[in-house]
Amino acid sequence: MFALTLNAPQAYEANPGIIQGVAPPGTTALRVLADGHSVRVLRLTSGRRAFLLGPIGLPPRDLTVKVEALDGARVLASATVEHVFGLPAVAAAVAPAQTIDGALQHAVAGLPVRTGVTSAAWVRDLATGRTAAYNAGAHFPAASTVKLGILLGVLARDSADPLRSSAWSLERALVLDSSNRAANELLPRAGGAGAVDTLIGALGATGTFTCCGYLLEPNERRHVTERALRRPLPPTTVVDQPTFPCCKYTTAHDLGTLLVSLMLASTGHGPALRLGITAREARVALWLLVHAGYPGLVRPASPFPVGHKAGWLPDIQHDAALVFTPHGTLVAVFMNYSAGGVSYARVRDAAGTVVRLALRRSG
Repeated sequence: MFALTLNAPQAYEANPGIIQGVAPPGTTALRVLADGHSVRVLRLTSGRRAFLLGPIGLPPRDLTVKVEALDGARVLASATVEHVFGLPAVAAAVAPAQTIDGALQHAVAGLPVRTGVTSAAWVRDLATGRTAAYNAGAHFPAASTVKLGILLGVLARDSADPLRSSAWSLERALVLDSSNRAANELLPRAGGAGAVDTLIGALGATGTFTCCGYLLEPNERRHVTERALRRPLPPTTVVDQPTFPCCKYTTAHDLGTLLVSLMLASTGHGPALRLGITAREARVALWLLVHAGYPGLVRPASPFPVGHKAGWLPDIQHDAALVFTPHGTLVAVFMNYSAGGVSYARVRDAAGTVVRLALRRSG
């Protein structure tokens, strides 16, 4: 009796219906089921046992996925995977950034009036290539948002499957609970703050300083020279650079760029693969982001699943999010800072106005 080997999907990943593996001899088709309901029957080329099919799309929720190897109507073998978060097939589409959406640009430019604090935004519709940005090159105190870079740094250096890695419980705490302790324990595994900044710089970040973990001495901030960009889209114009005491900082552009890199890697494309992050690891990172506990600024405004990394303190409310719509993936980053304090309700409502407009204009 030959088994069906399934390499994708695997447990604890967000997957748009990428089906990969090796079928037993005699297999003519594969049937994909989600929570017991048939999603698609996929025909195999005669004589080919190895397969890489899709994305076919999966229901957008936590699923148990079963793949059956068929010879006609007869089931030769099957494989079942739990803890898969389904994504629509179009989630895998990443078009080049092509145009600035005028209506969306007007909306993000009005954020400071709505929030009453120093704000920034970076928005990109990955299916259409439409973009918008406001103050996206300004440095903001990063809070927990740079934990995304730490996660990517660990994945790039760890050759083990995430679930079999000794870092797995820490990675879950890092993203699901935004644990500072997990961040500090994982930072050395990522090679240290300098290695993290080098990695994310290779992914396109230009203004991020991870510093040295989350137990810091005062006055440790240093200046990082931004690399020159040739008219980036969305634009990284600095309109209002906030002043803050120390230490970690990042930009809306950098957070958005990291999320785009993660989406590309999840389907086997982009620079993250060359830096050691596999497609499987990227899909696990997406699963973690989808299950982050803090609601942030984008999730409350979206009827669709959201994967995100937020950062919040009394004077900070940031959110870097992926919205998985039926028309494609929307990247939406919002940053808000004021030394006098930030109203979560006010900045959440302001971000929600932009998100709802972007969703209406998607597709």
